[in-house]
Amino acid sequence: MPNWLKLIGTIDDPVDEYSESYVDYSARGYEYIVGGDRIILYATGRGMVFASANVVSEPRASDTQWPYRVDVEYRQGPFLVASGVHIGEIADDGHDTILQELQHQSFIPISESEFSRAEAQLQGIA
Repeated sequence: MPNWLKLIGTIDDPVDEYSESYVDYSARGYEYIVGGDRIILYATGRGMVFASANVVSEPRASDTQWPYRVDVEYRQGPFLVASGVHIGEIADDGHDTILQELQHQSFIPISESEFSRAEAQLQGIA
């Protein structure tokens, strides 16, 4: 099952909190977020990870500027963004380009260890 770092909000419209039961995204090449995947939610412009979730539906059309939507069930959080974990605390050694990879992307793949590290850090918030 793939693990993703999913951006929420935009630089021009950052979020301070998010608790929707879905996430919207744009496709990246031929990659899509699909049912069974796991995601870490990242607040764009804030530098903070604030939730983890299981994807529980297949992609469908969204009614927003982002063309795709999937439903999620939260594993950790969602927490207020200000209470979250800085993105630098979850990146694997050698994955120091994680912030560069996020530019112009709606989501990026992350490793199992990055997903687990994010969940462990989020556990400390609860």
